[in-house]
Amino acid sequence: MSVSVPGETACTGRARQCKKIEEICKTLVACGLVGLDDQAQALGLCRSTTWTLLRGMHKNSGLSASTVNKILSAPRLPASVRLKVLEYVAEKVTGEYGDRSQRLRAYVRRLDPRHLQAGSLEVSTTPRLVHAAAT
Repeated sequence: MSVSVPGETACTGRARQCKKIEEICKTLVACGLVGLDDQAQALGLCRSTTWTLLRGMHKNSGLSASTVNKILSAPRLPASVRLKVLEYVAEKVTGEYGDRSQRLRAYVRRLDPRHLQAGSLEVSTTPRLVHAAAT
């Protein structure tokens, strides 16, 4: 059972997901991180993973929970990029990218809750229950 928006195809959800990942990349550039080495260091990822992410060659499933955890753990991650990644996570776990509920539950279980709490995002273990914490 998919928890995507009613009447929306998986292709539309995946297109939305690709657009959000592009926004993450554009935010990196807007922060002055234009070189691959600088971007990889800011994201806390190796060059090849960063290259794959920035060139839109990531898997159709988007950013893995492991990759998200690495990015959110990066000490040099600009705040604006962190916000975009947290937006991505919020949209992913609510099913906006067309994933099935079982897959979303597994994704949520693999996310490091410390990063989500630090980012004022509380994610329930049940998809579709994402709340922005009051600031």
